[in-house]
Amino acid sequence: MPSSLSLATNIHQTDDDDGGYLTGLLENARPFLRGELERVDPKLPSLVAVLRSVGAGECWHKHGSFLDHLVDIYRILRIWGASDDVCLCGLFHSAYSNSYVNLAIFDPNTGRDVVRRHVGGPAERLIHLFCIVPRQPLIHDDLLFHYEDEAELIDHLAASEASLKAAMERGFFDSEEPWRKKINSLLPPQGVTVKHIKTGDDVAVSRRVVAIFLLMTMADFSDQLFGFQDELFENYNGRFEFAGNNAATLWPGNGMPGLWVNLISRMGAIYSLIVREEEIHMEHNKKERDSGVYREDEDLELVIPPVFRWCTAVLRPEEQVEARDLYWEAISGLNKGSKSESEGDRLEELLRGSIQRNPFVGEPRVVLGQVYLGQGRFEEAERESEVGLRLILEWGSPWDKRMSWEGWVAWARVLLMKAKEKSWPQSSWGILNLGLVRDFIWRTLPHSRSNRRSYRFFLSVSFMVQAGPKDLPIIARTAGRFAGRAIGYVQLARGQFDSVMQQTQARQVHKELQDTIAQLEAIRHEIRSISLMNPGPMTRRLIDDHINTSNDKDDTCNTGHQMPRPENSETIKFQKDVEGPQPSDLSNLHSQAITYNILAESSTLRSASEKSDADGDMIDKESGFPSVLPISAETAGLLPPRKDGVKGSDIILEAIVESEVAHNAKEFFARPENQIKYE
Repeated sequence: MPSSLSLATNIHQTDDDDGGYLTGLLENARPFLRGELERVDPKLPSLVAVLRSVGAGECWHKHGSFLDHLVDIYRILRIWGASDDVCLCGLFHSAYSNSYVNLAIFDPNTGRDVVRRHVGGPAERLIHLFCIVPRQPLIHDDLLFHYEDEAELIDHLAASEASLKAAMERGFFDSEEPWRKKINSLLPPQGVTVKHIKTGDDVAVSRRVVAIFLLMTMADFSDQLFGFQDELFENYNGRFEFAGNNAATLWPGNGMPGLWVNLISRMGAIYSLIVREEEIHMEHNKKERDSGVYREDEDLELVIPPVFRWCTAVLRPEEQVEARDLYWEAISGLNKGSKSESEGDRLEELLRGSIQRNPFVGEPRVVLGQVYLGQGRFEEAERESEVGLRLILEWGSPWDKRMSWEGWVAWARVLLMKAKEKSWPQSSWGILNLGLVRDFIWRTLPHSRSNRRSYRFFLSVSFMVQAGPKDLPIIARTAGRFAGRAIGYVQLARGQFDSVMQQTQARQVHKELQDTIAQLEAIRHEIRSISLMNPGPMTRRLIDDHINTSNDKDDTCNTGHQMPRPENSETIKFQKDVEGPQPSDLSNLHSQAITYNILAESSTLRSASEKSDADGDMIDKESGFPSVLPISAETAGLLPPRKDGVKGSDIILEAIVESEVAHNAKEFFARPENQIKYE
């Protein structure tokens, strides 16, 4: 199977690493932050509903409900990269009750089939084993209490790393090394036999299952322990040996962070020793071409959690006590320093001291980041907030449990965002106004495009080198999910872009339609004011008077030349043009000009024009043009008939035709021979 440990050691992170690792952490945590459990596992919402239906949400558990604790353990194990079966075991880890708590929400005699139907056979087997083994003796008495000397444990960690490297690279194996002899004496390759907590029967537990139960205990304790248990068991030295008995302790106490970090760091170190010994054992069998007797659970994958620098560091108990006390003094406002020092400097001193003693939890760094933001030290605030956020995400649960894990993650992201923006509120209302979190992660990636491509290529190659054949289905499934998610983001972006473009185009068309309607209203007003091409009663009277006057003059004058009547010749032609003209005839205004000439010579029309000249309604004397054109496309019958549903394109077409008619009319009046003369 693939070497989980060797893969983990190649991706160790330091405080100065770029944001690629933080991006991955946040992506893994985001479904839990958003409550989108179906993105983690399509079955997960229904499994949580099953736990809810049997009353898990009504049971008390340390600092919340039993249901919350079960979901938290699943989240922690998933963030740590555990397999599906191990994560499901964490989700149902006390469903049959266990050696620590009485929370049998399923009957172990009759309910196993129900649980197996929901989670599958392998996961249910782990759940049942976890609930019937004596976990306190197995984890503490048989393992932890044999590594009370932190110095010895740290030496064994260093030696085991060298042994694993020699086995993998040079094929060198030495079973007499002190660290290997000790771990094999406590936990031999074939596993151990323990007593059933209720029946007393022997129960065989493989070494890999013991390692998985140790990993699950790390997640279990880190999620539930806080100051209340320290008072309950009088854990004042920070070693968490369950030595005291203070049953009168009031829950929940003062809410101080618990002194459990030393305990979990020792669990993580022993877990690393077991994983390394398993890797060496498997490699040795492979080199000897003899796998020996098949050991149960050899297909179970052992992953290394990212906490304590991938379980390679141990925190001393006295350091964690000092770190917790300094943090509590800073966070609770108990300033015992010199009164001559500023409060900000004192807070920085307290928090710096806490971080130096316990660099494995994120909350002190997040609080220090806020202190730096208040002082305008944005670069330092960004560094502390980013490291604090990374640590909180890696744990999957809070160290300071007065606030939820989700709350700490959101607050750390707010601080990091404000540090990058180089701004911070200076008023109480400004602090309360905080809350919005924008996605900043992509800013922390390598800036140039070529660097980003090289960075992604390097990560891909590194992963493929470390991965084995069994990982290919996982890689394919993960790649498929990423590809589908990318396609979804592209489609969403395209939809939003199209929506914006459609809104912009709609606003532009709406504005053009408004302008066109205004122009048409002006044209309609002008046509109604004076419509000579479709004459009303007054216009008919003016034309008739002019014709009669012309006839009388012709009768009294013996010139032998008689003016042709408009109704007999040119007027008839003009009426035909009005009834059915074609667009090509727009430039030919000869027939209309005759009518204009007749109207212009009318004394009645001239007097009417002079009468309205003061208002400037009809004639512009400077240019000689009528201010209101006596013709339009509508009266000329040039507009296409409107249908039931008028569209914007119909209005635009009408406006274009009206504009062309107006242009031709202006050209007509611009000719000297067609200017209206004033007496």
